[in-house]
Amino acid sequence: MRAFLRLFTPRPASPQGERIKEERLEMSPTPEQIVIIGFVASLFVQAVKMVATALNKPINRKAITWVMVVISVILALVFSIPVFPALPVLPAAPPVTGEPFDVTLAILAWLPIVIEIGFKFVCSILALITAYAGFAAVIYNLVFEKVYQGLELKITKAISKK
Repeated sequence: MRAFLRLFTPRPASPQGERIKEERLEMSPTPEQIVIIGFVASLFVQAVKMVATALNKPINRKAITWVMVVISVILALVFSIPVFPALPVLPAAPPVTGEPFDVTLAILAWLPIVIEIGFKFVCSILALITAYAGFAAVIYNLVFEKVYQGLELKITKAISKK
């Protein structure tokens, strides 16, 4: 989350003029989480097999993929509960008299501050979403591998030669 915001905020310089080294936000599964992912994938494989035998027909690959995406997002949220940024507090509008020129100047002075605060808040939300989407993608790749091995589906890549 903070990694995205660091792109837009200046970093303080050390006394020697070098940039201060900052920690990066890394979300990668721990060994315990990988075991839980494997367990969930095994449960999902067994559930798909039971549903397929009960219906006497194969289950659509798109349906399996969408369920795996939902499982990945849920596991990402469970493994690392998101901390949403606080809602920004907007500054008080400057005092104005009833003159149109004063009102216009007050709005022009106040508007950039409000836009900056709103932009920083939206960027922090987008950084949070990006971090969790990346973590969910890692989990999806692990679940994808286990599920397709368990269901014995062959994955082929079509390579077109030009």
